[in-house]
Order: sequence, then C-alpha cells, then structure tokens
Amino acid sequence: MLVRVLSALVALPVLLAVVWLGDPYLTLLGLVATVLALREFYRLAQGAGGQPFTWLGYGLGVILLLGMQRWGPSAVPPLLALGVALGLSGAMLRWREGQSDTGWLWTLGGMLYLPLLLGHFLWLRALPQGLAWVLLALLTTFATDTAAYFVGRAVGRRKLAPRLSPGKTWEGAVGGMLGAVAAAALLPGTLALLPGGAALPIPLPAALVLGVLLGVAAQSGDLAESYLKRSAQIKDAGRLIPGHGGLLDRLDSLVFAGPIVYYYAVWILSTG
Repeated sequence: MLVRVLSALVALPVLLAVVWLGDPYLTLLGLVATVLALREFYRLAQGAGGQPFTWLGYGLGVILLLGMQRWGPSAVPPLLALGVALGLSGAMLRWREGQSDTGWLWTLGGMLYLPLLLGHFLWLRALPQGLAWVLLALLTTFATDTAAYFVGRAVGRRKLAPRLSPGKTWEGAVGGMLGAVAAAALLPGTLALLPGGAALPIPLPAALVLGVLLGVAAQSGDLAESYLKRSAQIKDAGRLIPGHGGLLDRLDSLVFAGPIVYYYAVWILSTG
C-alpha cells in the first residue's frame, strides 16, 4: 500500500499538470502512453497465442492519435481502414498453408483499444471548459477505483467475477458506483473554484446519470483488462509503475471513461 501511495503521489501531480497545460503537452503524454500501453497490450496478445504486428501497431497507433488531435473525428475512419488494409496485407505475406494467422486482428485491436479510446481525452480537452471536462472524467474514475478498492477490502464478501478478477466483490462494485455518483454530483460545481473556472453546465439529474455511466465504464474497463491478463495467464501487464504494475493496469478504467464523458457532453448536453 505504501508503494502504491508513493507512486500515485509522484504520478498524479504530473498528470494533472499536463492536463492543465493542455496541448502540445497533453498530446505528447498521449503518444508516450499509447506506445508504452501498446507494448504491454501486444505482450498480452503474445501470451494469449496471438502474433500481432507490433511495430505496425506502434506506428498506426501514433498516427491515429496525431490524426485525432489534428483533424478530430473525421480522421478515425480512414486511419482505421488503413490499419485493416496494412494488417491484412502483412498477414497475407507471412501466411503459410495450414496456418491460421490472426495477428492482424490483434494489431487492429490494439488501435481500437488504446489510441482510439485515449484520443477522446484530446477531444474532451478541446471542448469549451475542456480542462474541467477532463478533470471530471479523471477524478470521477479515480473516485470509482478508490471507493471500490476500500469498500471491497472492508466488507467485500461476494465475488463479482471470480474467473477474471478473484479480488473484486459485489460490495466493492457498489462502493465504486456510489463513489462515482458522489464525485459526478459534486465536481461540476467544485471545479468552478479553479482559477478562471466556471461551473460545468450539468444539471444535477444529468450529473447523477453520468456518475452511474462512469461507475459502470470504469469497472468494466478494469474487468476487460483482467480478461486480457487471464487470457495471457499474466498477473500484471508490466512493471512500469511500482506497486501498480504496468501502465495498462492504470489506464484500464480511464480508456472507457474518456469516450463516455465526451459523447455525454457533446450528444446529451450539446456542449461543443
């Protein structure tokens, strides 16, 4: 626990500072995170019996994230189409009769899972009051993870998904949901206290709904990464962050949270 707390005390201020500064620092952080997380993802893919085109995945992931930052949503379809075409071409070239090569699927899966989902934070930061939107997504996700962890440790009894993550309980999941709802309800007004800030335009009922969605998304993202690790029979995605494991072990909840907040802000609340 001490190592986990110390790691968080080092990493969290850096993350918040980059979010505060915005681009180009946020994009640079996204690129570094994409490459490191893809490295861990492809390691899991290899552990599960896949043969992804790792260097193609790194290159396409970087291009996709940069395209999302430069051209917005319009960049996604052509770049994903490029990923499909190049991945299939690579699989065709290395194919041998009697073999089944799904490496192109793992390569494309890495693009869909990491740079595509993480890129939504760049779009979110570019919205009016983008800083507050990103902080809402980050802090609500952190509140979900923290509440689920401590409630689960304190009173957790009933296993939530024993085959995927034996340590997670239904009680912890409920605690995480309550943490998400409380954070989503309190943060829109609290973020107005930031220098130059203003309250996010979220009515309380809409904030509560967003909290529920983020509670589900964050915990689903955690379980999704657990599924990948169990498929590869690996305990942690890496050892990059002392006490936490790999970078993917820290991003698992956030990758689902960014798109939820972005589309909720743009589609439901018509912010943009």
